[in-house]
Parts: sequence; structure tokens; C-alpha cells
Amino acid sequence: MKPHILLFLKAPRPGFVKTRLAKDGGDEKACQVYRQLVRLTLSQIPKDWPTTIFFAPEEARPEMM
Repeated sequence: MKPHILLFLKAPRPGFVKTRLAKDGGDEKACQVYRQLVRLTLSQIPKDWPTTIFFAPEEARPEMM
């Protein structure tokens, strides 16, 4: 039986993700790091495992594609 992956993400917006990291490197850099970490996470999930992605805020769908 394959696991079903549930991934909870924030919209990649400067100033809203990796805020502690942003204190030293700035909002834009922290957002870049966040995007890289999400890509890395997604690349580690086997393609044949069912995956559901939840994100906030709800109106961020275009940013999440």
C-alpha cells in the first residue's frame, strides 16, 4: 500500500515565508530559499504516490502552479 502524501504550503510571497531567515538575508532571498525547498520536497516524492497539496491563502492558486 502506497502512502498518500499531504503537503501544506504557503504562497511563496516575500515577507510571508521563512520570516526568521529573512531577518538576516532579506525577504526576497528567504522567498527564493522557500521555493527551492518546496521544489526539493516535491522532487523527493515518488511519482506514483498519491499527493494532495493544500496551500494558503486560498486565493493564491495562480502562484502555486
